Amino acid sequence: VLYYLEVNSPYGKPFGQGWYAPGSVVNFGIDSTIINRSNAHYRFLSWTGTGTGSYSGTNSSASVTLSVPIKEQANWDAEFLVETGSEPEGILSVPGTGWYRQGGQFTTIKAPDNLIVNQISYKFKGWKVNSQIVAGNPLTLVINEPKKIIADYSTDISVVITTSVGLGTKVIVDGEEKPAPY
Repeated sequence: VLYYLEVNSPYGKPFGQGWYAPGSVVNFGIDSTIINRSNAHYRFLSWTGTGTGSYSGTNSSASVTLSVPIKEQANWDAEFLVETGSEPEGILSVPGTGWYRQGGQFTTIKAPDNLIVNQISYKFKGWKVNSQIVAGNPLTLVINEPKKIIADYSTDISVVITTSVGLGTKVIVDGEEKPAPY
């Protein structure tokens, strides 16, 4: 008979997993306790073990004696980069760019409905979170991944043109036929 040691970790490279004879003393662990990516940081916290003789603790590697199947799960802490800004770039200063712990909350400022910058008028369309428009102003988010949060503004111009057109006259605006008010 053989017993299986299962070693799971969402980050890094775990070692020691496999089938072993009863009574085997097996070393297992994780190859790195800190993983830094450009928009995420991960820090090893502990192991949670299940099964008689399993290990639960903060050492990055440990030994177990297999008398039953054992499962070891690595626990990690994560921080994610939140980047803030506006579109068009620079028309509104949006505070909050920085690192946030996984599960933490981030709340935006209340974006003004209208802005005038360099004599150009802008209208607030909404908050973009990772390129998707999200309802709310201000907006509160749970940080569970890296996020790019942008106050999205447009320079759409409304133009009202009034004219008298005769019955049956075709009206075309920007290539699209519009119904005439008869």
